Amino acid sequence: MEIIKNKPMPPHGRRQAAMFGIADQMEVGDCIICKDRKASHGIYVRLLRAHKKGVSRQIPEGIGVWRTE
Repeated sequence: MEIIKNKPMPPHGRRQAAMFGIADQMEVGDCIICKDRKASHGIYVRLLRAHKKGVSRQIPEGIGVWRTE
């Protein structure tokens, strides 16, 4: 190990928070295709916390999350 002095710290990672914000913009019937289960679950939970209903399904392109109500 070594100590590195004066190396700037990268900005805080808000990429995922911005991605989950897209769930707030979804209308009934809209779908988001995710590459992994973790991302799809995050979007699904975001819908639930916004008092909206959704469903996720495995599809050939990845995992789709649809807003149903």
